[in-house]
Amino acid sequence: MAQRGPVERVESNDRRCPDVRLTDKGYAAINKTVPEHTEMVHALFVDVLGPERLAGFAQACADVLRALDEHRERDRSL
Repeated sequence: MAQRGPVERVESNDRRCPDVRLTDKGYAAINKTVPEHTEMVHALFVDVLGPERLAGFAQACADVLRALDEHRERDRSL
C-alpha cells in the first residue's frame, strides 16, 4: 500500500511490524468512499435488523466487550 500512496511507513519501536499512517491521498480515498459505504451498511444491516433487534445486538456487543474487559483484568491476556 505504501507504494500506491495511501499510507506511508513511519519509524516503529517494534521490529515485528511496521507502523504506517495515512497520507493525504489515503484520507482522500477514505472520504470519497464513506458516503457509499455508510449507505450500504445502513441498507444491509441497520434496515434489515430494525430498531428493536439493533438495540438487542448493541446490548449483546456491550455484554461481550464487558466480558473481554473482565477477562483482561483477571488474566492479562486475550
